[in-house]
Amino acid sequence: MKWLGWTLLAVLALGCRRVPPAELAQSVEVLSVSLAFPKADQGELFFEVALPPNVPRVGALRWELYLGAKRFAEGVAMNPELGTTAGGRRFLRVEAPLVFHHLGWREGGTWLSVGLRGELQPLGGDQRYSFQRRTEQLVTAAPVLDESGE
Repeated sequence: MKWLGWTLLAVLALGCRRVPPAELAQSVEVLSVSLAFPKADQGELFFEVALPPNVPRVGALRWELYLGAKRFAEGVAMNPELGTTAGGRRFLRVEAPLVFHHLGWREGGTWLSVGLRGELQPLGGDQRYSFQRRTEQLVTAAPVLDESGE
């Protein structure tokens, strides 16, 4: 009977290994992306990313902004502030100023293909959670990235 107890203990110990988390790229959702260009050489990017339940705090968030197929800007937010919705969902809100020079400028309503991608790293962890989103946005003015106007 004693061997049954040791066998059961060994099986439980082997079965209690840490299970790796599911594919993380699917667990991080971009809630919103907003872009504005108030002046010919300045822009403003706002976006929110929902956090998975197993991420208590974020140490760093890296992002890249694409206009059309071109990478337009990138940045890093260290120890970003967390917010919580009324329903208890936790998220990060990033507000990033954009400064650019030597681009053409077009006034008036313009549709832009806006892409956002990046990754966040939990505080004290080495795992990375990726996110991405592409959307079409109407802006009141925009830089001209090439001759075709994209």
